[in-house]
Amino acid sequence: MRVRVPRIISQASVPQLLLAASVVSYGIFFILLSAFSQPGLGLGEGFNLPVVLAALVTGPVGGALAGLCAVALFELGLMDDGRIHVGGVFTTGTEIRLIGYVMVGLVVGYFATRGKRLLADALHMLDDLLALAGRDLTTATLASPGLERAMSHRLAEQEPFVLLVVEALSKPAGSSGVRRLLRHDDDIRRIASVIGAELHREAELARIAATRFAVLVPADSSEDARDAILSCERALDEAGFEASVGWAESPKEGMDIFSLFSVAVERLCADLLVRGEWSPALAEPAFTEALAAAASR
Repeated sequence: MRVRVPRIISQASVPQLLLAASVVSYGIFFILLSAFSQPGLGLGEGFNLPVVLAALVTGPVGGALAGLCAVALFELGLMDDGRIHVGGVFTTGTEIRLIGYVMVGLVVGYFATRGKRLLADALHMLDDLLALAGRDLTTATLASPGLERAMSHRLAEQEPFVLLVVEALSKPAGSSGVRRLLRHDDDIRRIASVIGAELHREAELARIAATRFAVLVPADSSEDARDAILSCERALDEAGFEASVGWAESPKEGMDIFSLFSVAVERLCADLLVRGEWSPALAEPAFTEALAAAASR
């Protein structure tokens, strides 16, 4: 049989539930103390429970106040039972209970607050580690996981944008036409810096291969996409690099990551082929046969 939880309880937060439990506990132990108070029963020890519950939520100061409240209710319970009168409230036993309840509230509240701070620090550190996991260590730009999250967010929010896939190449050296390989980290960082300087403030840059970058640029029209491509190519040319760029517009040319990358990489390869920077090798027969068999499954 499924038990239905009242709506007010299911919608309450954990601190609210703890405070409510503390108030209810005060009432329960006050009633028990008034009705069944006898030497040796130890009903007064039960007031430690609401003190602890309140201290977990409110901290050391609130815990100390909860301890004072417990002492007051304890003495009122004894007065209601007729065991003591108003003039006999401030006794040695009262002072001991006062110190005990207040100390319980202070200690539990202090360590509860300390634990919350440690947990908050740990969560902040986790956020930092997750952010670093989505970053390229060489350029400090987004890495592939970070780019995937950024694209997923834009697609979920249905924000129009253009995906640029940029392949940066060095310009030919002298009349020989030989290009210098871009393997040094300084070259990669410089390319990232040049592209980043041309970006819209809401754009995002990611390194997805050795010399290949992806850029997410807000774009409401094809003209915006064209401006972003030309700006990127011009900036790299002025910095001493050549750039081949592929692009895909969302949502016009795709509503998922795979389709957008397919369009952008296809255009990039076409641009590289036209420039003579990419010569696709012939596939071996065994590879094409295996690919055809996999596609037919």
